[in-house]
Amino acid sequence: MQAHRPAEPQDLTAALTDHIAEMASAPRNGRTNPQHHRRCVDYIAQQLSAIGWSVNLHQLHVRNTLGIADNPNPVWPLAWHHNLTGTNIVATWGTAGPALVLIAHHDTVGRSPGADDNASSVAALLEAARLISRSGTSRRIVLGIVDLEETGHQGSRDLAKRIADTEPVAAAVAFDAIGYFTTTPGSQQLPSLLRGLVVGVKPGRRPAGDFLAVVSRSSSIGIADMWCQHAQRYGLSTLQVRDPRSDGRRGLGSFARPWLLELDRSDHASFQRLRIPAVLVTDTANMRSRHYHRPTDTPDTLDVERIAAAALATADLATQPQR
Repeated sequence: MQAHRPAEPQDLTAALTDHIAEMASAPRNGRTNPQHHRRCVDYIAQQLSAIGWSVNLHQLHVRNTLGIADNPNPVWPLAWHHNLTGTNIVATWGTAGPALVLIAHHDTVGRSPGADDNASSVAALLEAARLISRSGTSRRIVLGIVDLEETGHQGSRDLAKRIADTEPVAAAVAFDAIGYFTTTPGSQQLPSLLRGLVVGVKPGRRPAGDFLAVVSRSSSIGIADMWCQHAQRYGLSTLQVRDPRSDGRRGLGSFARPWLLELDRSDHASFQRLRIPAVLVTDTANMRSRHYHRPTDTPDTLDVERIAAAALATADLATQPQR
């Protein structure tokens, strides 16, 4: 009998390429391109159902709220949204809790096909889900492919509240833009006030943008460490960013240190507000990529093998024996 060979990044690249091509053929925006937005929701749900996950669609309705504009300008990035609608895709696996939550948003701004932001992450979680389904694990995992991230994280806020109200949660890991890499020296932007939070980067040094940043708070350092260790197994470089704030609304401390709001720019923040340990995995988006929120955020700009490594690391994290 032939021994089972562990999966390698190259084993996932064809499927990842197909997922990204399907999603990033047009903007996934319910206001500017509702047909493709709906087509992608159906595609993601079908992919997860086909591999045995229990899938539910949660409709979102948000009225009269201040959020991020679809096409923000540098002077005033906000907009008043009179009526937002969206769809969260929530898939579950196993019963042995507390739950590990894996999150990525599927929506884009109005003019971008969003290959990196955020088809890269959705594709990685679809393939991680496939590996999890084959592993035989009974661990409780909630996979949230959420909407309305680009207008203010409304989808992840709804998901976080739903989960917190119904079951114990061990931790949440959010993925946002994980596919753009460059080996050009000094290509990674690091805001000066945040450089002291990055583990392993010398002050004043700008590294190449060839890593994924893993952002955690004190409550989630352990899971950040574990994800990075799994990533290293597949040759994926990481840098950890330590957010000094505590979880919860009162612990944010952003009024005194507003530059820390840079670390709240994705769906992990919705869980931290509810005191759920949460981690963000990202290529840092506009701090590295000139394609961020632009029509040029297309599949040909991505490093699919590194996305595959992130998917494998996530599957390993989700299926490792619980202590």
